[in-house]
This record gives sequence, C-alpha cells and structure tokens, in this order.
Amino acid sequence: SFFVGKTTTQFISGSGQKIEISSSNFHLSSSGDVNMTGTITANAGNIGGWTIDDSSLKAGAGNSSVTMSGTDQLIRMGSGSQFGADNVSGILFGQDTDDVYKFQIGEGTSYIYFDGTAVNIRSEDINVTASVFSVDVDVFKLSANNLFISSSHGGFISAGNPRPTGITGTNKGFYVQGNNPSDNKTKFLVGNAAGGHLSFDGDAVYMSSSAFYLGSGTQFISGSNGNLEISSSTFHVSGGSTIMSGKVTA
Repeated sequence: SFFVGKTTTQFISGSGQKIEISSSNFHLSSSGDVNMTGTITANAGNIGGWTIDDSSLKAGAGNSSVTMSGTDQLIRMGSGSQFGADNVSGILFGQDTDDVYKFQIGEGTSYIYFDGTAVNIRSEDINVTASVFSVDVDVFKLSANNLFISSSHGGFISAGNPRPTGITGTNKGFYVQGNNPSDNKTKFLVGNAAGGHLSFDGDAVYMSSSAFYLGSGTQFISGSNGNLEISSSTFHVSGGSTIMSGKVTA
C-alpha cells in the first residue's frame, strides 16, 4: 500500500489492490466511481450502454435502438432508416438526403409523416375530442366509403352506396354542387336519376316518383297507383270525379 499527497485534498492512494485518486475537480474512488467537473474529450467510447464515435451517439438495436447524429442531423428511435410513408417504424426526424427537414412517427400503416411540404396522417382509427374544432384551408377533401366532400369543382357533397357523381346516372343517393365550373350552375339530386328522384339542374326542378304528395291536409296534389288527386277549399278531383264550388267559365 502507498499514499502520496495531502490526506484531505489531493492524493494518490493504493491499498487492498485498489487505487484512489483525488484532486480539486476529480475523484476516482477505490470502488471505481468517478466524480469530476470539467470536460471529457475522446474520439470514441462506451458509457452506460451508449456507443460514442466521431459522429454518432447510439444505444440498443432494432426496434429498441436510439441514434443521434450531428453529422447527418438526424435523431432516430426504432428500426426505420429512411424517410417515406413506406418506411415508418419508430421515430425519425431531421435532414433527409435531399437536404429537406422531415419528420415521421408510427409503425406500418399507422403514422404521421411530414415530407417537408405536406403532413400525412394514416390510421385505422383516429379520434378527435374538442369543444371547438376548426379547419381553415384553401382546398378541402373528405373521402369515405359512402361520403365525399370536396371544395374542388365549385364545391360538392356526395353520399350513397355507390354514391352518385352528378345529377345523372343510376347511382342512388344525395348529390349537391355549389357551382359547376362548366356551366356556372348549382345542381342538386336526391334519389336515383334513372328512377324516383328530386333534382335541380340549375334551371328547372324535376320530380319523378310512383307516388307523391304535395301540400297540406286540406289543399294538396297527390299521385299514387296511376291516379292523380287534387284538392283545395273549392275544388277536388279524385278518380276522374270533380267536385267544385263557384263558376266555370269557358
């Protein structure tokens, strides 16, 4: 055993096959612990599971890996190695090979991906809970199995299965267009344009049905079973018979 230095300030000590070193800003205890102030400079090393080299700080492997690179300007968590909706596996953000800063998080077909211009969100289930939800955009599009809402082509809403794509055709459902660019007209359809429907082509209203009723309980126009019935306070036509009060002028 040996001891060199001052007992309580700076020294080098050796006993029990262990070395202890102490100075004003550095202490290596006999158990192997190091306490220090100042700067550590090294080209590479390993600290607590982290691997350090001249450009990268790494830990773990595969889906449990974490990488931070100053040279590549990237932070990566997981096995995803490239930007792109087809490569999302974990978290990746930083500068891509095209010098564009990007961000992605997720796994497989569920992800959030920013490609430097647009944000892409994909998931089997997305839940939004808010007291106020506002969307303020120049172009809007909502596409679902039986519903389509778009701000393009003058703005239109289409619903059905299969949904109609205009006021003509055989698809049954609902369609409304705010302003058709080709003829500058508002258009509307409920039903099946080739069958029973109510539509407006921008100029005229069309109604086609095997049965209909227009009016109130006292005055109305009704059609069913191939017959037409018209009724008002002074006039009634039903089944070919006419009942009326007042004068007939011809």
